[in-house]
Amino acid sequence: MKKMFRSVAVLLCLSLLFSCFSMTGFAAAKNTNEDIRFYGDIDGDGVVEESDFQFIMSVIAKTQEMPDALSAEYYAANIMGDGITMEDARRCYRYLNGMDTPATYSSQEQMLSLYNDLVSVIKSDDFMTFESVSYFTVSTMHTETSNFDFGPYTEIIKDIFNEEMADEVSYTPLIKDTSVYYFENSNRTNYPMFDSPAVSELTVADLKNVTFEVGVPCTFSTDLAVPQTFVRGTTTYDVTPLSAQEAQYTDCIKVTVEIKDESYKKDIAPLPADAKTAFYNFYGSDIRLLAEQYPFEENESADGMVMIMHMDLDDIRTTGKAVYYFDRATLNPICAAYTTTIDTTQKVNMEFGIEDITIKGTMDPRTVNTSTYYYWFGRYITAE
Repeated sequence: MKKMFRSVAVLLCLSLLFSCFSMTGFAAAKNTNEDIRFYGDIDGDGVVEESDFQFIMSVIAKTQEMPDALSAEYYAANIMGDGITMEDARRCYRYLNGMDTPATYSSQEQMLSLYNDLVSVIKSDDFMTFESVSYFTVSTMHTETSNFDFGPYTEIIKDIFNEEMADEVSYTPLIKDTSVYYFENSNRTNYPMFDSPAVSELTVADLKNVTFEVGVPCTFSTDLAVPQTFVRGTTTYDVTPLSAQEAQYTDCIKVTVEIKDESYKKDIAPLPADAKTAFYNFYGSDIRLLAEQYPFEENESADGMVMIMHMDLDDIRTTGKAVYYFDRATLNPICAAYTTTIDTTQKVNMEFGIEDITIKGTMDPRTVNTSTYYYWFGRYITAE
């Protein structure tokens, strides 16, 4: 029974598994792009402070020359995105005095823009040389069914199905201190996916939520449930040397981005060729390629048994979340994790022929595949 559903599961797994072998744009080094500053951080020291507020006020009062529109100072002072105005000064003042949280400090558009800029810096050519990263992936696959009906054989077949399709947890190897640009000519996407076509930056239309937490300790291991060790095959991987690094980072910017939940029926395939889903813009995976595999049919005949299966798609639901920690003083990346979920429901008609017995039935299997991709930026441990 398991083999029958692997053809669909493999499509999901290949997309998720191959992606962990591509690091097309993250590194741990000094931030050399001065254009990237937290909104209100005029002098670029990683902190929004009273002197930054006074700079904005001086520009508004015209006692300070308006900075060039392409400069880092203008970028940082233009908190609301519509020129340097009194509203920018008000927002900066409220933030300095604890009246605005990072979530209300600026608009979703501005916070998303800063997120895109930070990720772009991590992927820039400035970080290409001698940078390293450590990473691994954990994936869980859960399968359940409804409308399970094989007549008098229902309970027997359902027991076999549940045993064969029990929940699975799998890991990729822990890759230690490898080059960020290990794969040549790989594309620089929002998510570092191997051999993926380039994707656009996230837009507000892709967004469910984005938050900035400023001045927080790095709690990556605990809030993303990083295992201390895990076993893959005959190898036990120790993650503690990586997780332990977060203790030295007590003043961070934590960025959390969630893309909107999406649900697609089989008619996702006719979408215009240039239309991109939020999941594609976030993760680089085109759900249409999965939808186009349906209807799927399989026929087997061996050892006196005939099996005929027709599988069609009900819907595909996708979600995604990324969490980054940056050093507040330098904006260097510390660690990050991407979590993606592909939730697929199918409709299956099956027929078994065993000698003179024919068994027909239907089921609606639902497969939920969730993967989290963990990254540590910087050379922390010696590769074996």
